[in-house]
Amino acid sequence: MQEYILVDSESISLEIYQRGEGRMWLYSAYTEGEDFTLSSIEFNCAVNVLYEDVSFETEQEQQ
Repeated sequence: MQEYILVDSESISLEIYQRGEGRMWLYSAYTEGEDFTLSSIEFNCAVNVLYEDVSFETEQEQQ
């Protein structure tokens, strides 16, 4: 595994961990309006595209 992505289900946010040298992992955080790249599969995308048509519950809706 060269990299993995964690996509937040409660807000527009994601975290990417990419393997660095040796046992090190490089951490990057992205939010609304930013682009990210998964180098291992040559994939580039806007964070907003991942959350297209997603609506988040408000605190009132959860009660």
